Amino acid sequence: TAEIYEKASSLARECDYDKEKFAKLLEKKSDFLIKHALYSEAQVVNDEWLSLCKEHFGEKHVSTAASYNNIGLAYYSLGDYDKALEYYNKALGIQLNVLGENHPCVAASYNNIGMAYCSLGDYDKALEYYNKAHDIRLDVLGENHPDVATTLDCLVFLYSETQQFLKAYKTAED
Repeated sequence: TAEIYEKASSLARECDYDKEKFAKLLEKKSDFLIKHALYSEAQVVNDEWLSLCKEHFGEKHVSTAASYNNIGLAYYSLGDYDKALEYYNKALGIQLNVLGENHPCVAASYNNIGMAYCSLGDYDKALEYYNKAHDIRLDVLGENHPDVATTLDCLVFLYSETQQFLKAYKTAED
């Protein structure tokens, strides 16, 4: 499938392509590369995607935020948590401006930021962001949504890491 994305990208560049559709293609290609742990390749695609988004949509657009988020994901996966935070926060700033506080994409960014802080060992900051993500996801998506479970799983991990086993157990019961 990587070859399919590459062929589609090459064809789109050669033709008079629809920039919106091409941005979506780059997003899917980036998602694919990150999912398959091809982070260096994903960063090349992410740079192209971000450039296209800024040029076509502007800095304050959800597609631009999504590209910042994927850049953050790649840095996170490479273990560069500070760089991941930089890009996650750029995505969050745009999302808050465009989508408002109570949106699933904002919750996803809060969760990503929490994960980065947790990986850096800043458990207080991680807890703050996980709680924000949980509150939004619970309110918007409902208690049975998989994204709520994802955030609860992150909280269980954090409580376990900080030796708060009773809290971990109670959170896991939720």
